[in-house]
Amino acid sequence: MKNNIISIFLITQIFAFGGFGVYGNIDSFSATPEATTSGSVTVTPQSLDGAAGIGLFFYLDILPIVDLQIDYEIVGNAYKFTTNVGSENIGEFPWGRVSGYYTLRKELIGASIPFLAKVQVYGGLGYNTHTVTPAVTVNFIRDAFTQSLQSLEDAAGQDFSDDAIMNSLVEYMTDNAIKTSGFHLQVGAQAKLLMLNVFANARYTIANDVIEGKSGFPSLWTGIAIGF
Repeated sequence: MKNNIISIFLITQIFAFGGFGVYGNIDSFSATPEATTSGSVTVTPQSLDGAAGIGLFFYLDILPIVDLQIDYEIVGNAYKFTTNVGSENIGEFPWGRVSGYYTLRKELIGASIPFLAKVQVYGGLGYNTHTVTPAVTVNFIRDAFTQSLQSLEDAAGQDFSDDAIMNSLVEYMTDNAIKTSGFHLQVGAQAKLLMLNVFANARYTIANDVIEGKSGFPSLWTGIAIGF
């Protein structure tokens, strides 16, 4: 029995070449989209402070010199905005991004217990892609509603707390999402016990048009994976 267990450990270590898992992500930033004006209409977004989400990741440990990690995540939050057309209307708009991260990792420090456990600290860099919701602006309100309403003033004067109106705005937002890409730096740790892996990563994304007025933002994520 003991020999069988040792054999299973050995086979797991010899043939384990990667894994997949899930994680929770937190973006750390604070941004306020600019107010925009056209004629008598002003749209003023309020502050967007950070975002959170979930993701799936895959990793390969069999490449020479470096390892490969691929992350797909959905991250979001909401911010309030006001439209002023003589009187002030308040709405809450969802902000979000769907992103893919492709990272080459290199072990910096490592320790292991043969056939049983391993711990490593690694650094990495890579390429990322994003689909991001646009900010609420005068042009955004005009383009989303003036086909069904006669004027920008009518569009901006709607009750944005109404679910049907917000659903129309969100639908337009989805159809006109911003697509962008960039690069990132990453430092992380992996703890492995048999086929179970726990990951923690600190990442800095360098990409325009993801966060309003910023060229980059930091993220932290932790996840759990099954090795194979």
